[in-house]
Amino acid sequence: MPVMQGPNLANDEVLEIYMGIESILDQVRWQVRGSTVCECGQPAYLHCNDCGPRDFCQQCLVAAHAAHPFHDVRAWSESLSYYTHTTFYHLGLRLQLGHSGEPCPTPRLERREAVTLRGIKTVAIDFCACPDGPSEYDQIKAHAATANQTSDSDDSDSDDSDDSDSDNDDNENLLAASESESGSEASGNEGSTSA
Repeated sequence: MPVMQGPNLANDEVLEIYMGIESILDQVRWQVRGSTVCECGQPAYLHCNDCGPRDFCQQCLVAAHAAHPFHDVRAWSESLSYYTHTTFYHLGLRLQLGHSGEPCPTPRLERREAVTLRGIKTVAIDFCACPDGPSEYDQIKAHAATANQTSDSDDSDSDDSDDSDSDNDDNENLLAASESESGSEASGNEGSTSA
């Protein structure tokens, strides 16, 4: 077999392409953190993939997501040097239903699962348990309608409506989960666990 001497343009081009791809892969492998200090001055270690590049402390992230409990949230791991998956349920977010989002004097905390476009999400819900309060189904239905109106008004301020569309779908899925549970409640099977 003859030995090739001199430059081989075809192999050089492949090598250049490979080196470019390897550089891109290196950048993907190493996640870069945003600011390590939240706007409130507390350490920032939580990140919402749906809200942009900024990191938050737990208190600010939970407060900012009271109306968006299905966003994709991650926690920075110092030992691993990348973001790991966490949930708003584990961060203490409680979705208040009834009383127009204000705290209920007699809340009943329940843990519910909602099927979203991104998977099954666990949600802590404070249902209004006032004696003359609406049913759980009606509370979820009212919340979904309010959240959809809020998301629709947010669309006019933003060119990117993908996030609000997924929030609308998530609220509809929470409503659908409640409908299936209310059907099982009628048969005497609660279908949910209290937290």
